[in-house]
Formats: sequence, C-alpha cells, structure tokens
Amino acid sequence: MYLKIALLLIASASSMSRATTLGLDVTGSSEFIATGKPGFIKIDGLGNGLIGKLNVSGTLVSGQMSFPLNALDTGVSLRDKHMKEEYLEVQKFPEAQLSINQVKLAANPVTEGFSQAKVPFEGILEVHGTKHSVNGFIDLKTNSQITSGDAHFAIKISDFGFVEPKFMGMKVNDDVEVKVHIDAKKAKLE
Repeated sequence: MYLKIALLLIASASSMSRATTLGLDVTGSSEFIATGKPGFIKIDGLGNGLIGKLNVSGTLVSGQMSFPLNALDTGVSLRDKHMKEEYLEVQKFPEAQLSINQVKLAANPVTEGFSQAKVPFEGILEVHGTKHSVNGFIDLKTNSQITSGDAHFAIKISDFGFVEPKFMGMKVNDDVEVKVHIDAKKAKLE
C-alpha cells in the first residue's frame, strides 16, 4: 500500500516538473507620470516601442522587456529635449530594461478567457546604467489568443543616479509612477 502511494507521488511530481514552457512575444507601450514642485505641475510621458519575451511554464511567468527611451513624448518639445539629453542621456543609455522574476498566476495565462487582476510582481529595472529592484501589480486578460496586461509600479529618480530634474526654479518630485501596457502572443516557430 505504501509503495503504491510512493509511486503515485513520484509519478505526479515528475509530470509536474515536465511542464511545457511556452514563449510569448511582447509588444507594448510605457508611460511615466511625474509631479513637480510646486505640486500643480504634472508631467506625463508616453511612448510606444516596448518589446520583449515572456516564458510561461504552467502558471509561472518570467521574462524581459526593453523600451526605447527616445520614444518618450511629454507633448512639449523643449521639455522632451531636456529630458532625453540632460537627464535620461539617451545617447549613452538608449533603453530601459525590465526583467520580471517568476510571477505566480491562478491559471495558465494563455488560456482563452483568462483574467486576473492585481497580480503582484517583482523585477529589476535598468535605466541610466543603474539596476534597481521594483515591485508592483499587473492586471491580465486573454482574448483572441492575445494576453494583455497593464502593470503599475513606482520608482525613485534618485535610485537611478539622475541629476535632479529642474527648470526655471521648478523641480520634479523623486517619486515617479510607471505604467506599462503589454500585448503578448505565442512566439513564432523559427
């Protein structure tokens, strides 16, 4: 009897360890929202061009994404020029990279009709040549074989070695909200 139970446990454990890993190609956009001093100043930068790869193994997801910082647009060309040349230094650091650690979901996210809100995640964000841990939440849903997600997390400008952004006596607060939208679909076979 004990031998049957032991064999059953071993068989189920080995089948779980052979979960198929599925690759997903990611496209999307990124947005940052910064407030200034004085507080009525709000800077909203948005850009497309985010790309990456996610690995799905059962209900676990991990991966990497990159975003071209030159794509950010705040709607004010002079501010964009200062932001990109003086603070982000896009000529030396052209992109931001986000590595996501294993995120545990309630079900496999590529399943049609999948939906899960406020899933916590942790990762490493590299911007301006500096890596720093980040954590936040992502809302996910899958329709028509595309898994879409909206992630939110906060960063501190000072964590990434930026010169304090200021212009004509106005400054930007250290805390910045980051939003990332992704659309992921099964990777094409090569």
